Amino acid sequence: MHVLRPFVVSFLLLLPLVTSRQSLAQTEVVRVVLFFSPTCPHCHDVIQDQLPIFFNIYGGEPRVWMDRSVADVERSLYLMYNQQLEILLVDVTRPLGGRLFIADLESHGIPPEQGSVPRMVFGNNVLIGGLEIPSRFHPLMRRALAAGGLDWPAIPGLVELTTAFPTAPVAAADSQLVAPLVAADSAAARAQPTDTADVTAPGATAAPQTPPADAAATSATHTAPQAPPVADRAAARESATEASLDTSVDSATDSADAVAWVSDRSADPFEVVPARRPTMVENLRRDPLGNGLSVVALLGMVVSVVVVAATKRYQKSWTRPPAAILVVAFLGIVFAGYLSYVETSGVTAVCGPVGDCNTVQQSEHAVLFGVVPVGTLGLLAYIAIVAMWFMARLGSQPTADYAGLLLLVTAFVGTVFSIYLTFLEPFVIGATCAWCLASSVAITILLWLSAGSGKAAWARIRS
Repeated sequence: MHVLRPFVVSFLLLLPLVTSRQSLAQTEVVRVVLFFSPTCPHCHDVIQDQLPIFFNIYGGEPRVWMDRSVADVERSLYLMYNQQLEILLVDVTRPLGGRLFIADLESHGIPPEQGSVPRMVFGNNVLIGGLEIPSRFHPLMRRALAAGGLDWPAIPGLVELTTAFPTAPVAAADSQLVAPLVAADSAAARAQPTDTADVTAPGATAAPQTPPADAAATSATHTAPQAPPVADRAAARESATEASLDTSVDSATDSADAVAWVSDRSADPFEVVPARRPTMVENLRRDPLGNGLSVVALLGMVVSVVVVAATKRYQKSWTRPPAAILVVAFLGIVFAGYLSYVETSGVTAVCGPVGDCNTVQQSEHAVLFGVVPVGTLGLLAYIAIVAMWFMARLGSQPTADYAGLLLLVTAFVGTVFSIYLTFLEPFVIGATCAWCLASSVAITILLWLSAGSGKAAWARIRS
């Protein structure tokens, strides 16, 4: 009996390990890719607000994997995973991430200059933006789980990178090692720091960017090294399987090598992903044509406000506001009405060839004080201008004069407010909304049209 005791003890110790390996093999895993940029506010919202919800519903709090052999300023890949959901976050502003992003765009027939982030590739489905990702993720996730799981999407070059991830290995005959690819990418970035991924996308820039110091500190504080890089393909798969098994039983051992994952459960794993606020110059460069038009319109509005406020001459015989005000005001109602519909219904805006309306409409600046949609406020202003125009044209004195003066004041305040909104688009949001720009031009024209009759009305009221 004493002779069998060591075997019994060994069996009892190995039983949880075997059971964990079997449960891991039977786990239905869904693998998703999320392209992001550290300077994209919508990407930050998805990562900080939506991903925790996804992981809490499907499998619980995730671990984070990253290759610490790559410098922070060059790291492209962040893998968040539990036993049910794996999301690979790809930084498109880094060399390797930029190449994967362009490869995915080209595989879908999209020119790189038209790509945008956040972009989630879910099998054959592509989800874009902070509204579409949370709305479509759950139905696709439930469908994938019902089908027995979902492997990584068919992005050129991705399969070669997933072999050494600390999860179940990808069953592909031509898989390559991830370590040489990442190392080569890192060396190329160090040799040519300015020739990084040529990605022009809302929320993405082509130049290398340094992540915030707190993100790097988080990585250093809350990560633990994994096993050293493997030397061949079979060893890579074995190492990946063992890493997944170690994760499932929380028994990963410390070593002094490059690859690390967040092991402190009390820490926020989503803070590992770099995020920073872009500069005004970076925002302006995202869309040179659209943002350039915003700057031209901004200068025109500023000049208009200064000239109208400083000019004291007016035509005394011009006692009624002109009929052109009614035409322009109705155009403003169309522009602001459509913006109000987009902001209140959450639908995707129909944009022209210039600008990115949806990026503007999804920003925090599309809602005043977090309550009133800016489009709705503009719609009410144009309706008020139409009402005051009728009162000024058809009303009797002194009601008509007060209506004419109030029309001028409304157009003046609306133009000043439009200056503020138009400034935000190229310099803060980094995108231009053609509908917003049209509305700003309309209210500026109304300021010029109402200046003569409004100042004449004010002179009569004073006298």
